[in-house]
Amino acid sequence: MPRNSITDLDMHALQVTEQRPDQNIYEFDLTLWTLLSALAKHAPEKAQVQFSLLVNGIEALAKASEDRLARLASGVLIGFKLQTDEETVLTQLKEAYVPVITLSDTKGSEFDTAYWLLLKRVAQKDHLVAAAAFGLSPALTLAVSEATDNQLRHLVTNTVTAFTLRFDPRLLPPLLMTEQGPVNAQFFFRKYQQSMSQVAQLGGRQ
Repeated sequence: MPRNSITDLDMHALQVTEQRPDQNIYEFDLTLWTLLSALAKHAPEKAQVQFSLLVNGIEALAKASEDRLARLASGVLIGFKLQTDEETVLTQLKEAYVPVITLSDTKGSEFDTAYWLLLKRVAQKDHLVAAAAFGLSPALTLAVSEATDNQLRHLVTNTVTAFTLRFDPRLLPPLLMTEQGPVNAQFFFRKYQQSMSQVAQLGGRQ
């Protein structure tokens, strides 16, 4: 295959799919889905605006059982992407920070902290694999891999960590409501395909 027909990031995305699922990535992805389901139940308008969901998607999430939500979680490709501007994060990581940070400084932002520390752990193994798994640019995953833990905790106190779906929200109802089988598998393939398609777009931002 010609060199210019597939990027290094594409290759690493393919490698990601061949790896064994990472339990930490799976549990984080499942936690995000569980939180979104709770938001759909208790604040449907907020869920609709923040994640660009249609009414039937919100209804499907609100009614989804734990087993159905577990279907959406992956230990390979997270179903959400960072909505926070990457340049803002990169700028923050270049700025001076206080090396000592107390737990009270990050109180209430434990989930955000967990995201960045998990990303760092995966990126330190291979920042291109992390870029594919999290749907981020290689430049950001490399910067995170080189950051200290307290630097990332400092980032959390100064930046809002926001997420949105990594695939077409219209896929949510069939993903959650269709019984497992060939038809259901087709929807999951489309979800996976759309998540992977972002890899090519990110390849130009290395």
